[in-house]
Amino acid sequence: MTDPHAVSVGEAGGIFAGAVAVLGLIGAGIRWTWSQVRVSDSSRSAKLDKWHAELQAREAKLDTETETRVATLERAVLSLQDEVREREQEHSTCQHRVDKLLFFCVMLVEESETLNPQSTTIQRAKTFLRREFPEAYGPQPPVPADMQRLLEKINEGEKT
Repeated sequence: MTDPHAVSVGEAGGIFAGAVAVLGLIGAGIRWTWSQVRVSDSSRSAKLDKWHAELQAREAKLDTETETRVATLERAVLSLQDEVREREQEHSTCQHRVDKLLFFCVMLVEESETLNPQSTTIQRAKTFLRREFPEAYGPQPPVPADMQRLLEKINEGEKT
């Protein structure tokens, strides 16, 4: 008698063929997944390479623009430094001339005062020079308050 639970050779071959088919299908799935990962990796790598190249191009462009701007600014600064030097020289020359002219005016006022000490014009010129150019006369001694009042009365009398 035959065992009802026994597997026949045909059934065993069918089971084996089914198992091989399933394993083949699993292998094909694994191979497809692996190829997609590699394609994805190569695609990602290509994208990163392209992005890196774009960044390098942008960086080179920015470097060029920056160098151009810096060179322009350096030229402008050098030009301004030259102009400042010229102006300082001009100012020094003018200041020297003004000092000479001031000295000459003080000499004229002092000499004129010895010739005509009562002249109000000479006194006004001397007062102006003392007020506007105190360095020409040196420090002026303070005027006592009572003398200041008297001088103010005299000046008011000259105006009327």
